[in-house]
Amino acid sequence: YWNTSYVNPGNYTISAMASIIPGETNIDNNRFVDGIVQVKPYFPKICIIPRWLLAFLFILAVLAGLCLVLLCILLALKTRRKKENSVEKSSTLQPKTQPEKIRDEALTLKKTKICDVCGREFPAVYTFCPYCMTFNGKDYLSGSFKD
Repeated sequence: YWNTSYVNPGNYTISAMASIIPGETNIDNNRFVDGIVQVKPYFPKICIIPRWLLAFLFILAVLAGLCLVLLCILLALKTRRKKENSVEKSSTLQPKTQPEKIRDEALTLKKTKICDVCGREFPAVYTFCPYCMTFNGKDYLSGSFKD
């Protein structure tokens, strides 16, 4: 056996020669040539990965990529909300002009209605008078509102 792991690639002639021993008469068969042996480059098999493992790793990489994309989208939405909130806060922190103050005060004041039947005043959010339980909303026949 000849270990060719550390032999340079190429063609080699294998031969053997026996020494002459005392009293030997036939020395013609002391030399034997077997022929040419071709040594090819040796590339060791580093690792053989089964197909099922390659498929599993591929699916795992695809799922990891999808998770990364979703994470980027969520981060983009979160930063967008933060920017919108900071813009809203900065707009509310600015001093209001006089007409804006009057408008905001008018919106915060409680609007009221006066009942057509009993004449009492009640919050405008109700359509029925809480005192006499009569309807004080839209007049369906005329299409107008009663305030």
